Amino acid sequence: NGDDSVTDKLVVEGDTSGTTAVTVNNAGGTGAKTLNGIELIHVDGKSEGEFVQAGRIVAGAYDYTLARGQGANSGNWYLTSGSDSPELQPEPDPMPNPEPNPNPEPNPNPTPTPGPDLNVDNDLRPEAGSYIANLAAANTMFTTRLHERLGNTYYTDMVTGEQKQTTMWMRHEGGHNKWRDGSGQLKTQSNRYVLQLGGDVAQWSQNGSDSWHVGVMAGYGNSDSKTISSRTGYRAKASVNGYSTGLYATWYADDESRNGAYLDSWAQYSWFDNTVKGDDLQSESYKSKGFTASLEAGYKHKLAEFNGSQGTRNEWYVQPQAQVTWMGVKADKHRESNGTLVHSNGDGNVQTRLGVKTWLKSHHKMDDGKSREFQPFVEVNWLHNSKDFSTSMDGVSVTQDGARNIAEIKTGVEGQLNANLNVWGNVGVQVADRGYNDTSAMVGIKWQF
Repeated sequence: NGDDSVTDKLVVEGDTSGTTAVTVNNAGGTGAKTLNGIELIHVDGKSEGEFVQAGRIVAGAYDYTLARGQGANSGNWYLTSGSDSPELQPEPDPMPNPEPNPNPEPNPNPTPTPGPDLNVDNDLRPEAGSYIANLAAANTMFTTRLHERLGNTYYTDMVTGEQKQTTMWMRHEGGHNKWRDGSGQLKTQSNRYVLQLGGDVAQWSQNGSDSWHVGVMAGYGNSDSKTISSRTGYRAKASVNGYSTGLYATWYADDESRNGAYLDSWAQYSWFDNTVKGDDLQSESYKSKGFTASLEAGYKHKLAEFNGSQGTRNEWYVQPQAQVTWMGVKADKHRESNGTLVHSNGDGNVQTRLGVKTWLKSHHKMDDGKSREFQPFVEVNWLHNSKDFSTSMDGVSVTQDGARNIAEIKTGVEGQLNANLNVWGNVGVQVADRGYNDTSAMVGIKWQF
């Protein structure tokens, strides 16, 4: 355990009084849990002085605290990675040599004496949550679904008179995310902004009724997070900023009505700049990069048609959906200025989504000839992640908790305002175990010019 860590020690052969500030710098130690603490100051005489910690003391995944010993060791001062310093037991007096017992009866194998309890509650550094938040954001901010790229605008070719469609699209998303680590000590909140745009580069049909669309897309995103330790009160801030570029391909069984089945796939490469800054510590910078890819399928079915009381013509649709997304963005290994080696884990996560979307396609008779339609919708999903995002600091792993299984609901509207302008937007909420939740708002727009 960490109690045996090698460290410089201050030995006072006389008495102490007054108050002394103590600064401790890590000389490259990896950090470890402490049971009784690392003795830093030993006082031979009367220990009436106070030694006060100046600044943070960190090593590996832990924050350390300078505290007076307890019991027989109350005159000395120790570094501990836990909230309390257990009382150190003095060495027992040596036992006198026992009288030999002739012909002792053999004893059965004795029950082994348990070792020290290594599950002492230790203080995790909030920077661990920051590294996790950056990795999670880098892997998820550019993931997209087919309906987030909707809004096709039709136009008539000036030369041939043929009706075609432009497929340039752009979407903006903002979101807020909250979660805790597995120990419950670290609480992280983050805010993100994502801009993506793209468009078709090729379209064709194999049988005259279906359609294939292949396009390119690119994006910019950033996420800023804050992590606080409920144990120490220390905070850490983090940010991740990056770009993505990729391709998508979509197939519709019925191009004209978009009823029936569809398949959608995309692959992206993303790269990011990351920073982490803890209270009283130097700022840390590192890179992350990698691929993400998705395959989505769904089936659109018309349930009913009916007329509304205000002169609207309505069509009710339902669409079950399934999506598998592979996340392969990986952070570079990073050595902090204090010597801690940071290695992020969770890349290679496979997220599956099962859900259903239902919407009402509505057209008012007063809008006849105006190319104006609105489609309010509600969507519910269940998401499962095969891995937890985590970070390892000198071999000690800290994990995001609660995000394995997530329930999601979204509601919004997709509309065509005129022949040249399409807009769509939604708000969504995700909830899961251990207080995990995410809220988001998205708006998309396309202008034919």
